[in-house]
Amino acid sequence: MDTLVELKSYIPGLQVELRYATENNFTGKVIYAFAEARLRKGTADKLAKVQQILQDRGLGLKVWDAYRPAAAQFVLWETVPDPRFVADPTTGYSNHSRGNAVDLTIIDEAGNELEMPTAFDDFSPLASRAYTGISETARRNALLLEKLMVSNGFVPNPDEWWHFDDVTEYPVYTGVGYGIEREENRMDKIFENIKTRRSIRAYSDRKIDRKDLEKIVEAGAWAPTGMNRQTFQFTVVSDRAEIAALAKAAGQAMGNPEYDFYCPDALVLVSNLPEGTNPLADTACAMQNMFLQAHAMGIGSVWINQLKDVCDDAAVRAKLDAYGVPAGHKVWATCALGYAAGEAPAAPERKAVIKFVD
Repeated sequence: MDTLVELKSYIPGLQVELRYATENNFTGKVIYAFAEARLRKGTADKLAKVQQILQDRGLGLKVWDAYRPAAAQFVLWETVPDPRFVADPTTGYSNHSRGNAVDLTIIDEAGNELEMPTAFDDFSPLASRAYTGISETARRNALLLEKLMVSNGFVPNPDEWWHFDDVTEYPVYTGVGYGIEREENRMDKIFENIKTRRSIRAYSDRKIDRKDLEKIVEAGAWAPTGMNRQTFQFTVVSDRAEIAALAKAAGQAMGNPEYDFYCPDALVLVSNLPEGTNPLADTACAMQNMFLQAHAMGIGSVWINQLKDVCDDAAVRAKLDAYGVPAGHKVWATCALGYAAGEAPAAPERKAVIKFVD
């Protein structure tokens, strides 16, 4: 519980826009030398419960500020020396510097911020929890955020609708490297990710952020390969019209005009040599890497098999050529990616599939 954890990888689906890591904040200056939002593990666990409740409603959280180095507090105080909004570092420390305070809002399924009383860091009376002089929609959304945070162990700041403190107290954090999560905690999280990942075959219209897509594909590229030859290629198709066109070509080749790849937001075509050193095994390792990375980010995935059987059909190959898939490559597997349109199916028990020979 002493450590800080990196929120976006720790809480599936959570969005982060760390304002003080950019010039888009009330100081107009970059305050942080890092772009990751971190909180104490105990605080992050509470926040994860709020995120899950909102996700069940088609909503989610966006974090604007979390752990704040004590030195950064002096910069903020010099700009706004008002203890209602910025803790005076000469008399004490902000809970942000303890790693148990968070500034955040609610977003919809498409990642858009819901209407709230004010923008972030609006130091006006409208930002207070009196909720007067604002629209009914803003009042309702702010009260929803307040209710969920309070019911999961947070205390609201009376002057800032976006700010919440964990009821659990911590000393000011001074650990090296922000207190990276202990090894046993990381391993538990990895194993939980493996156990809870399921194939998703129905996707919403929500777009995957390009940086998130790049991270998923990079995970695939780091998969092991036979004799480290790295002969595979990852071709990303993120245009829904192109996905539909490729599905149409593949469907015609298979005699299935309704074929649609499950209408994902993106496809990753994993191609490799048609023969040689373990092309299918290499592809399988890469696919699993992408599946697990996507799941850790709250993004669904599923293995698509059919292209490997029809990639030499003339219409399909014309599409692959246009995408830059090497002429001599076979598309061994396709990773469909997108935000799930509903609940993931339950994982069946793994029974009688493990045997030790001692």
